[in-house]
Amino acid sequence: MNLKIHIGILVYSVIALLFCSCEKAMFCDAVEDPEIEKMDLNYKETDQITFKIAKPKNGFTYVWYSPKGESSMGLMKQLNQVRVNQSGTYKVVVYNEKRCDSASATVSISVGLKPIPCTAAPNTASFSSLIQAQNYTTTGELNLFGNYVVKAKGNNHSLTIEFPTNKKPEDGYYSTEDIYVSIDNTNNYTASQGGIYVRNNASGKLEITFCDLPFANVSSPMLQIFTGTAYLIEN
Repeated sequence: MNLKIHIGILVYSVIALLFCSCEKAMFCDAVEDPEIEKMDLNYKETDQITFKIAKPKNGFTYVWYSPKGESSMGLMKQLNQVRVNQSGTYKVVVYNEKRCDSASATVSISVGLKPIPCTAAPNTASFSSLIQAQNYTTTGELNLFGNYVVKAKGNNHSLTIEFPTNKKPEDGYYSTEDIYVSIDNTNNYTASQGGIYVRNNASGKLEITFCDLPFANVSSPMLQIFTGTAYLIEN
């Protein structure tokens, strides 16, 4: 009796499995591996990168995944002002309308450091009509807001560079839209365009360079704009 029951259950399971497989084959559109349009694989900081699906299917859903696992949906994924730490393998997964089948494809890109267009002696800075070339003592610390700040003090003036992070910044180019750079907080001279170049040397010390960076008095826009070049190494 028990043998008949077990045989009956087995037959039922096989029939159910075959039915499910047939049902999926009948009602589930098969998904082929998506094709990513041909693109450059090597970039420099601040470049714009666009990933596109070559032959999209109507009604299908495309989900992109970054090397860090961040996801976004669409037929394309765009990276603006790309950074070195965005190098790696990007994946796109495509689902059919019923999400009963899927397929994927990947592409790997490399982002290199942006070349520094100027040179200066270590721990010196020069500003038009404001600061002559002089030696600086450079240190890093956290401010009251938890942001990492580099302070460089010279004979007559000081520089402050504030990053939007609570730790030493990674190598890369930082636009003045992302950081705060000022000469002598009391003078209120700040950089409003351009950016700085950050490198961590073999000793783990920050090296910061900026080239002809313009500074203006935000409270008196009509005053002279000073441009400065500096190469600072953290003590």
